[in-house]
Amino acid sequence: MKSAIWAALFFAAMSVTASAFASGWSSNGGGFDDESNNIWFLGEKPVHYCVQVGSDYPLGSALAASMVQESIADWVAFFRARGFDTKSLFRETLKGIWQMPAGKPNKAALSFTADTSCQSDTEIKFLFGVTNDVVESLRSSNDENDLGMAIRKDYDHVTFRNPGIVWLAKFSTDPAKIRHLLLHEIGHVFGMRHDSVPVMDSRVAYHLARPFMPGAFFGKIENAGWPYAMSEGRLEISDTFGSTFDRLFPSGIISNCPAGYFPNAAMPPRVLNQLGFSPSGCHHVTAKVTNPDFTVRQFTFALELEDSVNGNKVLTTGLFTHNRIANISHPGPSVYTLATFASDPSKKARVSLRLDQDPNLFPARGSFAFGGKLHAARISYEKGPMIEIFFPDMAGGVWWPIRNAYDNLDLLD
Repeated sequence: MKSAIWAALFFAAMSVTASAFASGWSSNGGGFDDESNNIWFLGEKPVHYCVQVGSDYPLGSALAASMVQESIADWVAFFRARGFDTKSLFRETLKGIWQMPAGKPNKAALSFTADTSCQSDTEIKFLFGVTNDVVESLRSSNDENDLGMAIRKDYDHVTFRNPGIVWLAKFSTDPAKIRHLLLHEIGHVFGMRHDSVPVMDSRVAYHLARPFMPGAFFGKIENAGWPYAMSEGRLEISDTFGSTFDRLFPSGIISNCPAGYFPNAAMPPRVLNQLGFSPSGCHHVTAKVTNPDFTVRQFTFALELEDSVNGNKVLTTGLFTHNRIANISHPGPSVYTLATFASDPSKKARVSLRLDQDPNLFPARGSFAFGGKLHAARISYEKGPMIEIFFPDMAGGVWWPIRNAYDNLDLLD
């Protein structure tokens, strides 16, 4: 079952045949080439879209149209919250700044207009349970049936308007699941990459087929436990996951924890003793990046652990250094295209121009102080942050991984 669902994951572009490419259509987000994650539409001109719903689809036409409108609005709000509505596409390197050629649009299109029916010039066709030759051509290239696809023609580097199709199969009768997948596919239209935020999880098809996706992440673009960027400030690493992980622990241990707490039984005994937490209690973890200095790739990481039984709090900070030299920019919305050099427009090259210029802080290494001693630590970022702290003992020691609820889903596989 797992392998079948995993194959269905490629609904977002991982198995396109040569004939499909020859026809000028490909699906977004798969990473076949540098253009595969490009933002579909640039400029101020509104993007026209339409909605078609199959006669046997679980949603009516009115509900599907409302779902599309709300999902687009959610992504526009996400872009505006990060200032992407005012930022221009460019790329700063050690040698200077690359930018869009003069006269070309350099901002993401955030204005969308619904057409009453699908016309030949409608730019995005949302198809719910409706198929056509293009959809079937790409579906047939996959080993298993797809759940959904965001597909467009070869990228237009002249107009930067790239009409396409967002297609959803009749995979569920649950409107919430349909909306979650729709939100994922529209994310590709906005140039969002897989695993950049929770709804863009590369394993979304797999999780939608399982009954225990954490509700705190479901139907939302991002979550405090897995934010788009750590630089935004306080982060809640533990999260509300209800009975999701009951199977990992004795019956009822999860449900006995307050919302947003994780059982102390999950801690290695060495760590539990060091922190002075109750074995029968639960803990919550919050963290914050402070004082980032991108010139030397360093930042301070503040960590707070709280016990639900005795109220004990452990506060500690550590200095961390980003340990990846190359490619440290955040993988946010971008357009890979022919760009010009700002100081010399005659100089041209194909470059990935970005809306988000903030460097990515992770992975990083450093240390935290516990009990007057420094403990080696490392922080990675895969579907949210994972913090690992080393606690030595007579046998050598143990690494304690702190994950958010979503990242912990992998423990159930």
